[in-house]
Amino acid sequence: MPPNLFIALSTGQNIANVLPILERAQPHDRIVWLESPLATKSHWSQAAMAVLRQHGFNHQEQKTLASEEVSLFAAAIRQLLLDYPSDTPIFVANGGTKLQAIAAYIRPDLPVLYSLDRPSAYEWYPHGILQAGTRLIYQQHTLDLDDILQLRGMERKNTDATCIWGKQPELLKPTWYGQHIPDTISLHDEHHAFGLQRVLSNPLPGDVLWKAVQQHQQPALAALRNQLRTWASRLPSDGLLQNIALSSRKMFDNAAYALQQQSPPPQHSLGSLFEQAVAQRTCQCLDDNPPLAASVQSVWLNTQIGKVGKEQPVVIETDILLVLKNGVLIHLECKSHKADNKDLDARLLNLQNVSSLQARMTICSPCYTAYTDKPWFRTQHEFKTRVESLNAFTWLAFDFEAQPEHYNLPDDNQQIQYTCSRFEYGLEKLLKPFMAQQ
Repeated sequence: MPPNLFIALSTGQNIANVLPILERAQPHDRIVWLESPLATKSHWSQAAMAVLRQHGFNHQEQKTLASEEVSLFAAAIRQLLLDYPSDTPIFVANGGTKLQAIAAYIRPDLPVLYSLDRPSAYEWYPHGILQAGTRLIYQQHTLDLDDILQLRGMERKNTDATCIWGKQPELLKPTWYGQHIPDTISLHDEHHAFGLQRVLSNPLPGDVLWKAVQQHQQPALAALRNQLRTWASRLPSDGLLQNIALSSRKMFDNAAYALQQQSPPPQHSLGSLFEQAVAQRTCQCLDDNPPLAASVQSVWLNTQIGKVGKEQPVVIETDILLVLKNGVLIHLECKSHKADNKDLDARLLNLQNVSSLQARMTICSPCYTAYTDKPWFRTQHEFKTRVESLNAFTWLAFDFEAQPEHYNLPDDNQQIQYTCSRFEYGLEKLLKPFMAQQ
């Protein structure tokens, strides 16, 4: 059987080229990378060739063209067909510019491969794009996180990054968070009280202090609120600003000390427990839903990523990273209470820089709808609605089993109803566009 001749146009997003080649090629096949001067200068093909060599493809070569001119790419393809007349040519249409890709159509019957972002599949046109093609599901599934990072000149920086779902997963330690509801609620109570203590310890404006105290409804702080009113009434209404400042500072100090007696530091880290719980539930959801899991290659916990090299710094730290079978990365960013918009934007940009522009980030946070009377629920709700208003992200609820799907909160003297879907529903909605069989 004659070898295939795969013709690919080098690009900064070479994962789209590598995936269909890995799917269709045999070790004896030939792979030729056509490069613009920019591609050669940027070493785009080097990483792709290295990954393919690691998977047993050693017959590769690069051809650098004089410019970006489309006619040069057309001429180069025509010459390759003459140089290897006994090979079966296959054009990989994902690389280069749109016009450069059109250069392959100098021969209408040239077989074409095209990798799709959604779903996790590729299209195969054995008789050229003028004839009907076939959408096929990726079956080889050889590309994983390290390969994807290598294609972008990146690597994992921490040895304790854990593959928790995939070919050789490490078992997660079970966590009680989210499973034992009373302990979970108690932990949120502790963190809310301790967080309020830290607010009172800072020289913030009085209205911020007052709002924080009023929102805290624990009986232990009712007396503190009354005491604050007493202290506030004693502030001088006139006189030197220095005297007012000193009196205010004393009020803050006394309030912080009083609250500290009621709110010792929590015994458990809410953030780390929450990450473990989300990871555990993600893996369980994939195990329980084989059609959904079919689009996922692996799941990683606590991965640090940076450029290749010991001295290179970490570019991004991910909480839960889903590697899809078409090479797309989805980061589940776990936030137990809140996050800054600029920080979220920066994290998404960094994620796309280390993988591809198709990478996605979803914000997962708790929303316990049976506990709307808790002083910390308002923070959960406000964070939920803020993330839902952002175009770049989706929000994924971490909920309790059998909790109400709807909840009411007062707004302008009326009750407004809100919806909180189950975690499993949200994860399925997130992954469904990538499912090969929908």
